[in-house]
Amino acid sequence: MRHKKRFHVTMRNPWIYEFGSHFMPIPTLKKRPLSEEVLSQHPLVIIPIGVTASGKSTWAQQMQKKYSTLNMAIIPTPEASVRNQAEWLSALKAARHHAVMILDGKNLEDAQLREDLQTLKGLGILDVVIQYFPPESLFVLLTRNKGIGGEQIRHELQMIHSQAHYLDLLESAGYADA
Repeated sequence: MRHKKRFHVTMRNPWIYEFGSHFMPIPTLKKRPLSEEVLSQHPLVIIPIGVTASGKSTWAQQMQKKYSTLNMAIIPTPEASVRNQAEWLSALKAARHHAVMILDGKNLEDAQLREDLQTLKGLGILDVVIQYFPPESLFVLLTRNKGIGGEQIRHELQMIHSQAHYLDLLESAGYADA
């Protein structure tokens, strides 16, 4: 059976936009008629993108709690400079039986995001969603975060690109309607 690749965009609200088709809110994922075989081979992967203290991990935990009947895995995804790639790849492979995988990390670096998308493609994952968390003021982020100083957050605010930029990376990796 051939699976159509889909290009998804998400905003801060839990909506998934499927270009060329229809709007699909996350709650309808529970109603998707997918067999166990398809779920085990083709989970939906959600990649949150945002700076430290933007709410990515909190959002992931809330999604997992809110949709507890949806078999969802949260996979910590540190930056490449501190990530053990072999362990991360093992975690991805072990979580492929889940219906949804959330790659919880900042995911700001273009080169690393491209590499991660290629890894997902190599694992046969067809559906990838970007959950973009727009940058907020440094003051708001510092108020939320107690572990990282202002310099690190300021650097991340300078690094983050627009949502359109990350969608272009997703499309260039081959995650677009055929």
